[in-house]
Amino acid sequence: QQPVGLLAQLQESPRGLLRAVRHILPRDGQLLLLVDQFEEVFTLAQEKGEAKQFLDSLYTAAADPRSPLHVIITLRADFYDRPLMEPDFARLMQEHTEVVIPLSVEELGQAVRRPCERAGARLESGLEAQIVAEVAEQPGALPLFQYALTQLFERRQEDTLTFQAYQALGGISGVIGRCAEDEYAKLDENAQAAARQVFLRLVTLGEGVEDTRRRVLRQELEALGVQIEPVLQAFGKARLLSFDHDPATRAPTVEVAHEALLRQWPRLRGWLDESRADLRLQRALGNSAAEWEASGHEASFLLRGARLEQMETWSQSTRLALTGGEQAYLQAALAQREIERQEENERQHKEARLERARQIFLRAFIGVLIVGLIVAAGLSIYAFRQRQEAQKQAAILLAAQAENDVQNGYHDRAVLLGLEALEKYPYTPQAEHALGRAVSYNRAIQQCGGFTSAATSVAWSPDGTRLAATGSRDNQVRVWDPASCQELLR
Repeated sequence: QQPVGLLAQLQESPRGLLRAVRHILPRDGQLLLLVDQFEEVFTLAQEKGEAKQFLDSLYTAAADPRSPLHVIITLRADFYDRPLMEPDFARLMQEHTEVVIPLSVEELGQAVRRPCERAGARLESGLEAQIVAEVAEQPGALPLFQYALTQLFERRQEDTLTFQAYQALGGISGVIGRCAEDEYAKLDENAQAAARQVFLRLVTLGEGVEDTRRRVLRQELEALGVQIEPVLQAFGKARLLSFDHDPATRAPTVEVAHEALLRQWPRLRGWLDESRADLRLQRALGNSAAEWEASGHEASFLLRGARLEQMETWSQSTRLALTGGEQAYLQAALAQREIERQEENERQHKEARLERARQIFLRAFIGVLIVGLIVAAGLSIYAFRQRQEAQKQAAILLAAQAENDVQNGYHDRAVLLGLEALEKYPYTPQAEHALGRAVSYNRAIQQCGGFTSAATSVAWSPDGTRLAATGSRDNQVRVWDPASCQELLR
């Protein structure tokens, strides 16, 4: 019976195993721990952290000089390099490895003969030699050897193991494959289809090494939606499948009893060869679904993008049956993709509406701006014209003031007003005339100031040698010599 809290203690730290052993053993007690098929640490562990924790626990317990625990592990030769990747564990293996070489012919004979003797059975003459001849010098034949002897013992006649039963089994090389094929042939069509799904789930694909068996929870097989019970009963009765419980959850498990079945049953090899790509995708989908379940259906764990499209296409064409959990995970991912597509479509439609509204607003704004510019230009032109007209009127007014100053004898101011009217305001003939008169008067005054009291208008000859002046009071015109300012003619 598992002590309370043992699993938690084992998982707590690398010293958990050593503490647990000391807790359960009496004083000065010793414990031998045999770990058979150690390669499954690397083939069945779901996470690398689990395998490392297991290796660290074994190393800590075995390397402690006061440890009451003695560890023996058995490891297939093709997995010998895996534990060597852990430096501490590698040193233990280097110092304490015992290579198990193939049995000699004599040892194989004893392996056949002595169990029969202990069970009170005997072999027909020559059968032992026949069995040994088929097994000798064949690597990896011991599992077949074991299974063949078991099946042969069950088919004994009274207390004798016979040649007839051995030949019916197909000999050592064909015993497992023949037995598996016989059990398969007894199944109906639906159960045969279920057998394919079950056995493909019970294999871990090798990456650079041979395929290995895989322990599977029975509930995973039941979730496939196929008739697994006839398959489990038939192959379990033939000792081709073994049943156990998960150490952590105590849930029922199923696994292939002999890895030799993966190599010796042609039908299973054919299933594996044609389904390797499918199996890799299914395992990836299964692992993702398990993570999603463990996260409480967190959406961030769902497949997306090209990976989801790959799984969707594959699920529609694969012959592999998917569990309810795997199907639910895939459907959840597809549903999430549809939601995201709808959200994306809505976002795009919203952006399109906003863009259209922006374009409409921009066009309206441009239209209003153009109208405003036209109105502003019109108003500017109108204001400019009004300003021009006002300035013209101001120039005319200045010209009139200059004319008036000329009449009143304020010739200097008349010149200034005439200049201002022409320089600061738009041109007007009145301003030019007023400036001309003012300049003429001013010049005449400067040269012939003596006539100003009587002159109301002056004019110069084209050559500038004569100056004419009129008087409003006497109605006379006087002609002057500007050089001498003498009156020449009246």
